[in-house]
Amino acid sequence: MKSVLDIDNLSYIYKTSNSNYEVFLENLNLKKGDICTLTGVSGSGKSTLLECIGLLRPKFYAQKFYLDNVDALSLNEEEKAKFRASFIGYMPQSGGLIPYLTVKENLALQIKLALGKNYKKDFFKKRLLEMSPLLDRFGMLSKINEKPYSLSIGQRQRASFFRALAHNPQLILIDEPTSALDPINAHKLFETIVDCAKSLNIAVLAVTHEEHLKNDFELLNVSYKANLSSLHKSVFSR
Repeated sequence: MKSVLDIDNLSYIYKTSNSNYEVFLENLNLKKGDICTLTGVSGSGKSTLLECIGLLRPKFYAQKFYLDNVDALSLNEEEKAKFRASFIGYMPQSGGLIPYLTVKENLALQIKLALGKNYKKDFFKKRLLEMSPLLDRFGMLSKINEKPYSLSIGQRQRASFFRALAHNPQLILIDEPTSALDPINAHKLFETIVDCAKSLNIAVLAVTHEEHLKNDFELLNVSYKANLSSLHKSVFSR
């Protein structure tokens, strides 16, 4: 099976007036259906790595950086933006939903942004029909016409995840999805993520402080390595 994501020696450097600080990822290879957590101490650079992988940060280096066998570093900025919109789904720590739109409208907007001029209403109807069993299974189909303010925090996070996968991406990047959730709802959200990723054959990389989740769900893990890191460098590895 071909790789969805294949990275060797990714490096991002923060330049300051006094010194530089490097965030370094040795390697990461994800195939369809793989779910991987990215863990480490606060301030070690987890979100920075996620943004690099999502092509959201400019000027990072990698010996190898392939998305779906495409050399992402060879793309210009316009090509990166189009590739990111269609290939990657992104779930931020907060603010993943437009507050004045319903859940259904948020899903439709995500698809419009991904498809651009190729968007057609019939596509959204078909995609919503495909997603309905999963939405129903995790208690969101009945909330499809609700706006975010009427949902619980757990429901909003689930809706944000479903928005990230609405356009049928091959890779979903998630930043601290459980930070505002109690342990029960955190477990429910990860159950949603894991089950959806496996059933839809989508690769997922999730930043989290909840290190036990990788064991609870038997997930792959990339973690901060204190023994390889220093005051000027954070090293992440499998």
